[in-house]
Amino acid sequence: MEWREVNKWRRETRNEILVARLARPLAVRKATRDKIVAHLSREMPWLGRDGFGFYWPFRGELDLRDFAAAATSGGGAMALPVVVKEKQPVEFWEWQPETKMVPGVWSIPVPASRKRVQPPALLIPLLGFDDAGYRLGYGGGYYDRTLAASTEKPLAIGIGYAVDHLPTIHPQPHDIPMDAIVTEEGVRWISARNPLAAGGLSAGDAGEPPCMMSDADPAYMGYLTDEETAAFLNELLEGERAGARGVIEMARATPDLELRVALSAVAQDEARYCAM
Repeated sequence: MEWREVNKWRRETRNEILVARLARPLAVRKATRDKIVAHLSREMPWLGRDGFGFYWPFRGELDLRDFAAAATSGGGAMALPVVVKEKQPVEFWEWQPETKMVPGVWSIPVPASRKRVQPPALLIPLLGFDDAGYRLGYGGGYYDRTLAASTEKPLAIGIGYAVDHLPTIHPQPHDIPMDAIVTEEGVRWISARNPLAAGGLSAGDAGEPPCMMSDADPAYMGYLTDEETAAFLNELLEGERAGARGVIEMARATPDLELRVALSAVAQDEARYCAM
């Protein structure tokens, strides 16, 4: 599939999943969250010791704030993602249960004070996911950019509902798979980076080289396609033409000779630019 087709499919799938997720009763969300917390506690006991980045729940995402608060007793630093600049990697700012919060991008709360940390693991919310560990997110690309820009790639641990499993998300060069997927059904490791596995890599070690953003489709990076650029330029041209017609009418209507000459010169300039 071309990127334009993939992008359209992702928008439609994203909306379908969001509608279903927001319709889930709070009791179902809490029960799912409790099962996921149990899996994390049993199979990733090092999280509290080493620290991790997590997320402030948004639009029906599973709420792991209590889990993060309890994990602070392990000695590791907990952190939340902060969008500092649009379409750039996020920063992770240290969080404690008593941390003062302020509204961030999309009004999602972020720590009021910037104290950057580099978590060795990230708990990343999933809208959808596939068997290869690729994640369907909101489409902003922030986690992909963050993972791609990391000198020491953190463990990427996707958190989501089992029902949101997809056959494929049609991965592109800019998409980076999760190291593990955690749902209410359990933990599934995608990569060989499980710190508890025999011979597994440590959380600080890099996995496979991430795809660089230079490999990404220009449309994904926010650039206009050729067709969109042509349409935009045609709109500008129509604006120039309308401006030229307006100036000509003003020149015809004014009794002031000097003003008429000046307006006529402006109209000629407008007409010349329209013809370029």
